[in-house]
Amino acid sequence: MEEGLLFSDGASVVTFFVDEPTVLPPLIEARQPPLATLDEADAFIEYELNTDVWDVANDRRRMAALMKASSIIRNLNIDECYYMHNNIKHATVLIAIQLLSGVDPESLLSNDNVVTSTIGVVSKSLRTTETAQHIIAGVPSHTAWNMLVPFLNNQTSVRLSRVD
Repeated sequence: MEEGLLFSDGASVVTFFVDEPTVLPPLIEARQPPLATLDEADAFIEYELNTDVWDVANDRRRMAALMKASSIIRNLNIDECYYMHNNIKHATVLIAIQLLSGVDPESLLSNDNVVTSTIGVVSKSLRTTETAQHIIAGVPSHTAWNMLVPFLNNQTSVRLSRVD
């Protein structure tokens, strides 16, 4: 039995006893490198449109976005052997651009799924009952999702849907 000090105010001491030593998990996981480097991202972005947020961001913010995008992709059911594929790297960059633009994957999931179309002065809004699969999966870019889908394991065995 181990003894540990819980509180001491100088005059009194409160101790606790533990039958077995407790092993706490690490507070911060070891960070894995991003799935695309800054140089690879710059090469992909050279041929993309609407990348102003990437162009004005400093390297620290770019790397943070790539790390978060990589984390999103690693949470998907994709075999690690595909991580070096160009489509995975390109999808990482597209997600990073969305993140730098201020898109929050969590808030996308809580949206009311309202689709609005406008023709001239007439506007029509429709509330849908289904959330797009890329939103449910936490991928804020539909284009990136389309690049990732072929690498998903058992992609035909589960249909994702949201019920209100």
